[in-house]
Amino acid sequence: DAGKHESLPFIVMEYAPGDSLEARIERGPMSPAEVSELLGQLGAALDVVHDMGIAHRDIKPANILCATRQGATVYKLADFGLAKSFGSVFSDLKAPKKTQDAALVGTPAYMAPEYLAYGGTTSGAGDVWALAVVAYEALTQALPFDAGSVQSLAAAVWEGVVEPPSKLRPERGEALDAFFVRALARDPAARITSGGELAREFDAALERAAARLVVTEKMASARPPSVVPSLALPIPAVPQIGGGHEQFAPTDPAPTQSDEWTDDAVVVEAQQARRSPLAWVGVVIGAAALLGGGLWWLLGSGAAPTDSVASSSRPAASAAEV
Repeated sequence: DAGKHESLPFIVMEYAPGDSLEARIERGPMSPAEVSELLGQLGAALDVVHDMGIAHRDIKPANILCATRQGATVYKLADFGLAKSFGSVFSDLKAPKKTQDAALVGTPAYMAPEYLAYGGTTSGAGDVWALAVVAYEALTQALPFDAGSVQSLAAAVWEGVVEPPSKLRPERGEALDAFFVRALARDPAARITSGGELAREFDAALERAAARLVVTEKMASARPPSVVPSLALPIPAVPQIGGGHEQFAPTDPAPTQSDEWTDDAVVVEAQQARRSPLAWVGVVIGAAALLGGGLWWLLGSGAAPTDSVASSSRPAASAAEV
C-alpha cells in the first residue's frame, strides 16, 4: 500500500524475516533440489512482472530474500529500484520519474551480453539471464563469468564460454552442463525466454540425470564380477640329481649350520655327481670281462693249452678296446 500521512508519503511493504540468498550461498552451495525450488518460485514471479511490461534489471542474490513460512523457504524478489518499463503500462511516465534510455544500470556480473554491449532494455530477457547466473552461483558458489574489471568481464561474457558446473562441483555430474550452455547463450534467440521455462528446463535436466543414473546402476549390477579368485596350488619339491638328497620346497626354511647339509658335504656331493658317469663305465667294462672269461671257461675247457691261451687273449683285447 502507499499514500500520505500528514503530508508525508509512505509505502507499506511486507516484512520478510530471514537471510538474503547471498548470505545463504556464502554458507555453502545449494543442492539441485533447492535450486529447483528457487527457480520455480522466482521464475513464476518474473513471468508476472514481465507480463506487466516491467524489467527488474538488478536480479542478484543480494536482492532475493529467503523467508520462512510454515517450515518451508519462500523466495521473494526485492529491490525494484532500478526497474524499467519496456511496455505500454507506464508509458505516461516522464523524466525524471524514469531512468534514461540506454543507461547501463545494474550489477555487471549478472548483466546479459546485449546489456553490456548496447545498454537499454527492450524486454525481460536480461532478467532471465540474470536468474540463470544466480542458479549457477547457487550450485557452485562461483560465477560463470568472472573478471577483475567491467571491460574484461564484458569480453568474457561476449565470448560466451561458460565453465561447466561439473568441473567446479564434480559431485553435481554433467547433466546440468548443457542446461547452462543454453541458458547463458550469447544470442538471445538461442536462450531460454521466460522464467517459467527456465525452471521447467532445469527440472527436465534433473530428470534426465536421474534416469541416466538408474540406467548406469542397472548396467553395473548386470556385469559379471570383475575379480576372479586365484587358486593357490602347492608347489612340490624337486629332487636334486645325483646326490640322493632333495631340494628344499619353496615353503621350507633355509638350512642352517645345525643341519646335516654343510658346505663340505655339498662339495663332496657335487664331486660324486661329476664322477658318477666314469664309475658306470668301469662297471660295464668289468661286467664284460667277467662274461667273456665265463664263456671261455665253458667253451674251451677241453681244448689244447695253446688254443686256450689264444682264445683268452682275444676277449681280453676286446674288453680292453671297449
